[in-house]
Amino acid sequence: MSKTRNGPTSLLLVSFLSFIIIGLPGGALGVAWLHIQQTFGLGLESLGFLLTASTIGRLVTAFTSGRWVASFGISRVLVGGGVLGVVGVLGFILAPAWPLLLLSEFVRGLGSGLIDAGVNTFVAPRYSASRMNWLHACFGIGLTIGPALVTALVIEQGQSWRTVYLALLICNAVLTVIFAATRRRWKQAAAPQQQDTAEPNVGILDTLRLLMMWLSLALFFFYGGAEIGTGQLLNSLFVEARGIDAKTAAFWISFYWGIFSVGRMLIGVVVDRIGPRALLRVSLIGTVLGAAMIWWNPVVEVSYAGLTLMGLALAPVFPTLIAVTPDRVGVAHTPNAIGFQIGFAGLGAAVLVGLAGALAEAAGKELIAPFLLGVAVVTLVLHEIIMLREIGHRAAVVAKN
Repeated sequence: MSKTRNGPTSLLLVSFLSFIIIGLPGGALGVAWLHIQQTFGLGLESLGFLLTASTIGRLVTAFTSGRWVASFGISRVLVGGGVLGVVGVLGFILAPAWPLLLLSEFVRGLGSGLIDAGVNTFVAPRYSASRMNWLHACFGIGLTIGPALVTALVIEQGQSWRTVYLALLICNAVLTVIFAATRRRWKQAAAPQQQDTAEPNVGILDTLRLLMMWLSLALFFFYGGAEIGTGQLLNSLFVEARGIDAKTAAFWISFYWGIFSVGRMLIGVVVDRIGPRALLRVSLIGTVLGAAMIWWNPVVEVSYAGLTLMGLALAPVFPTLIAVTPDRVGVAHTPNAIGFQIGFAGLGAAVLVGLAGALAEAAGKELIAPFLLGVAVVTLVLHEIIMLREIGHRAAVVAKN
């Protein structure tokens, strides 16, 4: 048992690095988008199409990751993901037209999804829960560095937004080389636990017949819209609707992802003290309050405080929802459920950000704030519905006994 909770430190560090790097593009895009849309003559609604391209790539890997890992092994999956990431980011640097940029983002999404699935598959059974939380915090670190990178290269130095993606290309290339250089270590570390990671004989359709599964997917869909929408849309709200200078707006978007990362680092302590379900309720209520503050906006500092509250409140939601999945759908359905949940979170981000962008283009960027509040409220309501069903299920079990 000790071996399964204490995997190689070197591979854990590589895993941390990989999550930082796959988090960089998402953080950078929210600030870089204003410059990208000028290059291609696009509106804010086109950001949703770009996120959809990435999401489709990630959905493909989310729904098929188990098969890829079983067929080729984690080491080859990681190297393949790294190569696809390099190709996708290279497309951002070279793409002369909008359709090619969409294709590049799809390829990048495939690569990011393979790395995400491969690393999670490796880390989950071999390291403690705190290490898993740190892994997801590293993704937040990448999201935090991304806006700062755009600020430094584009806003302060006047470089093209493509320069940012040149820096990301170097990061992805280095990561791919590291994956290739350590491929034997990944294979050796995975070998002792191959029998333990076998999936139960439960089909995808069996899992999708569960009502709780669909409620959970709806919850992840709107959560994805709340988390990613806040990071991707508020820069446009601050700069174009409220007249905040680009550098200040970029700082607060970066700060949002930073407080998001800190929250994930502290999640283990909080969960142990109040329990996962209470934590989820408090977090989602905090998300609603933060979004309401951004909409209210009597002075700009209230919006900044609301953004900070949203970052802190949203931070523990995703890993905690993943952690309670076995209780909600059953252990046998968990492998299928987690893949779908990850996919629906990305799908929600793409669809809801795109919808918000289209509405904002038609009715004004200030519409972004009440839209995010509405998404936060729906997320909270869905969670409460799930909680009520859990209470009813537990009561039924007690009555039978």
